[in-house]
Amino acid sequence: MLTTPITAQFLFISFIADVNIVFDWLFYMDNKDSNLVKPEVIGAVLCFAILGSLTWMAYATHGISTVAACWPCIYCYRQLFGESSLMPIFIQLWFTVVMEIVFNDVPMMILSTIVDTAKARKFTAAGEMSALGALNVATSAFDILAKLAEAIDNYLSIKKESAKAQG
Repeated sequence: MLTTPITAQFLFISFIADVNIVFDWLFYMDNKDSNLVKPEVIGAVLCFAILGSLTWMAYATHGISTVAACWPCIYCYRQLFGESSLMPIFIQLWFTVVMEIVFNDVPMMILSTIVDTAKARKFTAAGEMSALGALNVATSAFDILAKLAEAIDNYLSIKKESAKAQG
């Protein structure tokens, strides 16, 4: 069984993901009663904060919550390519990374800009971001980079283990 060792990199990536979700919720709480932003936009912020929490849970559990949906694919793949194949683990990792980026990080970056622009009632080249909006965008950007770095490292370790198993 492939497990994630507790390393400084792992703790740093986990910290970034945790802080990112906290700032998503703080951003929602700070803006939920704003009269300057359309209720639909605030509803979208709430929706993506909830989706972000769910995808964070899937990512934090290494996709255990998505295994049921992926199990038929993993079973078929292992029947075709052998029980020792680590490719399903790799696919599951990338699936959770893409879910987190698509359903949390990118939408919250866009919504943070939209909400803060609506509150400022103008969009300038320098931007009109609140401190929470800027922190939300920054933590989302760091979260994307950290998840990609972790996924690449896991791919390299899976490739190494697969080479050991074959030869």
